[in-house]
Amino acid sequence: MIDFGIGYEDELLTSISKKRQELIEVAETCGIKNQKTVKQSKELDVLINLYQRYVFQCQVINE
Repeated sequence: MIDFGIGYEDELLTSISKKRQELIEVAETCGIKNQKTVKQSKELDVLINLYQRYVFQCQVINE
């Protein structure tokens, strides 16, 4: 099980928002097929997956 400390959800959401903005900026500058854009996209995917796991674990705990 993942250790969810106090503020974990807010931290994840902030990180997702920042990474999404970085992705947009890189895509606008370098193009959507550029390796920098792909890297940013993969990093955003990781953050979103962590958030989804967090939400799932919270649902399991609250059942």
